[in-house]
Amino acid sequence: MRPANQVLQALPLPWPAGSSRNIGALALAADGRHVWVAQEQDGLRRYTLAGQPAGPRWLPGATLGEIWPAPDQTLWCAGTDSLWQLHPSGRLLGAWSQPVAGSRLRPVYDPAGRPWLLGSAGMYRLAAGGRLIEGMRWAPEPHEVGADVLRLPDGPTLLAPGQVRQLEWTAGPAPQPRLRAALPLPFQPKAIWHGRLRADRAGRWWVFDTGTRGCWSRAATADFIRALPGPGRQAYSVRASVRLPDGRLLVSSYGGILTQAADSPLAPLRRWNAAVLPSGNAPVLQGVVPAPLGPGGDWLAAGVFPLLRFNPRTGAFDRLVAQGQTQADIGVGSLERDPASGRVWAATRIGLYSYDPAVQTFRPYVPADQPAAAPPLAGRLLEDLCPDGRGHLWLATPEGVERLTLRTGARRRYGPAAPAARRVAVDGARCLYLAPDGRLWVGTRSHGLAVIEPDGRARLALTPGQGLPSGSVATITPSAGGYLWLGTYQGLVRYRPTTGQLAVFTTAHGLSSDECNARAAYTDPANGTLLIGAWPGCTGYGPGRWPLPAPAGPGCCWPASRP
Repeated sequence: MRPANQVLQALPLPWPAGSSRNIGALALAADGRHVWVAQEQDGLRRYTLAGQPAGPRWLPGATLGEIWPAPDQTLWCAGTDSLWQLHPSGRLLGAWSQPVAGSRLRPVYDPAGRPWLLGSAGMYRLAAGGRLIEGMRWAPEPHEVGADVLRLPDGPTLLAPGQVRQLEWTAGPAPQPRLRAALPLPFQPKAIWHGRLRADRAGRWWVFDTGTRGCWSRAATADFIRALPGPGRQAYSVRASVRLPDGRLLVSSYGGILTQAADSPLAPLRRWNAAVLPSGNAPVLQGVVPAPLGPGGDWLAAGVFPLLRFNPRTGAFDRLVAQGQTQADIGVGSLERDPASGRVWAATRIGLYSYDPAVQTFRPYVPADQPAAAPPLAGRLLEDLCPDGRGHLWLATPEGVERLTLRTGARRRYGPAAPAARRVAVDGARCLYLAPDGRLWVGTRSHGLAVIEPDGRARLALTPGQGLPSGSVATITPSAGGYLWLGTYQGLVRYRPTTGQLAVFTTAHGLSSDECNARAAYTDPANGTLLIGAWPGCTGYGPGRWPLPAPAGPGCCWPASRP
């Protein structure tokens, strides 16, 4: 097929001299003017695009399943029992026996230019004398079976019976492979498996199997969306995540505090048995301030019930006092630190509190100009808060959004009942994000995403009528490139305000759940991964790279069995 006119043209190949007419493999040569053709029991030969032989026959008698022109200009040929590497002149550079007949390992190169062989159960380095050395194993199968591979810049993606595995290379002069993600196929493969994996230019992967009718596709994902498996592979619901000083990832779930080893981003989460929240309501953290601001250098944290101090090294928790409150459950919704003043603020269902380190107590907010006044927000339900670093707090409430001047207590309200310039459907506001350009982004329970401009004007920015999968926006998190990631009850949305472009990701793309929890997103400072807490599970998403196919050249198509 020629991409310029999308016309499918026959390649006039001659019949092989033997009794078989099957074409087992073909590949476009590096010059774009020839095609390599392997015919069953007839070896390998190069032809012009007009169908004329352009050289001698190589590997006579071999039955090949793949031909791959490698980046170093050598030619790799995979047969039923053996694998060959050929010089462009046809000289044999190396031959290796397949571990089991029919396995057909696939060659790939690491960033240092070293060849590896990929199979359905593991990855192998090439050794002298035709030997293979196992370099990595991700499946316990006692032998290899047929597999297909996409050779991508960041690492190969492997299709094996029942599963797609994406690998990546470690950094350094001697890169090593490591598993990035594994996804099950949405169907049960047949006993005889001849699966093929291909990528199109829209970023979708396609799976074909000659033994099964039809094909399947799914969206390929940036740096891969990967769900973090829970303890024992059990379901878990996530609210808060944070990196600990020793490098472990802490994930707070309704089933307890979980951690993941610092050097094992694909390892299952494990229970931190020493980290037990005080008895009371639901044992889950709503927020953590990772700074030594509490007694003895402890971090400050908030559960659904009390305000807490947390030792990030031992896992010990203890209660902190909320002045004027005897009840343990004050309904903490958000815990945030003002980047300018260093003060820690708590939005609760009974008002606004700030932490006083001198007495190790959370006090109700009163304006600095009126120290003897009654707390002006006492009894108010606050869903979220966002300091602006200039003496103001933005507050999300059921009635709308308020901008609080901390010194005087003055409030500017935004919502359905506000003056015209500030009138916007932000009733049911539940999450806030203040961008560096001064715009405040507001996620609501039913109206979608709103924005308040630096000059005070407010408007709805993204609604279900504009492609948002749900009117309920539970979390807003920024990433490089000017994107906002919106967690909703029907998937994760990548939105670029400057262009209005958006993409929706769901469990079909690898999310652990379509139902994102409120204010449960976290950008991991260790690697830039966006962690989305949901019910059930937690999903890590590295928003950097998209696996796409190589630039198009002339294409070759052939029937399943005969030319």
